[in-house]
Amino acid sequence: MLRNLRNYWLMFSCLPFGIILIAASGFTIYAALRLGFPVVWYVLGVMFVAFLLMHWSGRWLTHLSNGNKAIQQAKPEEAINHFEKGLALKNWASDDPRYGMLLLGLANAYVDCGDYEDAEPLVNDGLACFEAAWGPKHAITQGALMARGNLSLYQARFEEAEVIYRQILEFKKKRHGPDHPDVAICLNNMGKLASDRLDFAAGEQYYREALEIFRKKLKPNHLLVAMALNNVAYALARQGRVEEAEPMAIEAGTIGEAATGAEHYIKAIFRNTRGLIHFRKGERVEARENLLQAIQLLEEHYSTDHPQLIPHLTLLAEVHFEEQRFSDAEMLCHRALRIGEDRLRPGHPDLLEAMELYARILPPMGRGDESESLREKITSIKSQMPGR
Repeated sequence: MLRNLRNYWLMFSCLPFGIILIAASGFTIYAALRLGFPVVWYVLGVMFVAFLLMHWSGRWLTHLSNGNKAIQQAKPEEAINHFEKGLALKNWASDDPRYGMLLLGLANAYVDCGDYEDAEPLVNDGLACFEAAWGPKHAITQGALMARGNLSLYQARFEEAEVIYRQILEFKKKRHGPDHPDVAICLNNMGKLASDRLDFAAGEQYYREALEIFRKKLKPNHLLVAMALNNVAYALARQGRVEEAEPMAIEAGTIGEAATGAEHYIKAIFRNTRGLIHFRKGERVEARENLLQAIQLLEEHYSTDHPQLIPHLTLLAEVHFEEQRFSDAEMLCHRALRIGEDRLRPGHPDLLEAMELYARILPPMGRGDESESLREKITSIKSQMPGR
């Protein structure tokens, strides 16, 4: 109890000074009207001191807020600058929750830049800070643990991600009950983990469970409903069940665009699924249009070399391959592989999928020896990947 009070005081210590400032402002007006101006000068002095104290104690919060705002505006470099300034304010205690929040904010900015390796130590330190400040079972600590699991997933450390996700899922069920939206978010993460392991049937099941909870607990036009619908549609399409997937993808896109706006980067997720469905139906022109839109949105939000682009580039390359536009397909595969080799672990599923497609592209171009060498490399990488 005392530890929690101390943590809340550290995080919101600027508020009492703000209350004093507001109260002093009101009293200044009263003093000017009723008590005369000599008293006003004393009150103005109190206001000035309260303002300085509020500003001093709230500097970290200003940097945190500006950093988070920059992330939302797709300006990760600006966000990094704000978070680093917040961390440079003082020598933070290792159990100060403000320190943990700044660390996780900086980690999120690095993730948005696709720099997973730089983000990892920050997430670990932020998690350790929250465990020391709040204890391992606190909701804030569990949120930091979720960030750790997500980073493990991005880096294709599937067994590690699964342990973390299952731990958080059980925690959320015990805390909120089995049909809370937080539980659905955990189920969605389990679905993403299964899909990254190429187990799309298991992914579909998790996604459907999440969708059921979101439909029950949220408004029909909520963005999380749209995301869950799209996830189910994607898993179905990857299993070749495009007739089931298409109406769900259309509904997801309609809700998602209404919730976020037509130019929001989230639209790329819906466009990619629609592109996959069109491709599976043999509608290559429509597939190409949707995938190009998805890539453009992601480039505008992140950068031209972000790892999130890899599966979209690979799918578009596959469309070109089926159209026998081998040079265009090779160019896209090259780009996907360059990004993946710079930013991802060797066994990451997105990187492997791009490599496998490239191995298929090479023989029609008269480069069978290169293809065979690449297939041997893929086999070697897979043999060293536990938990796939």
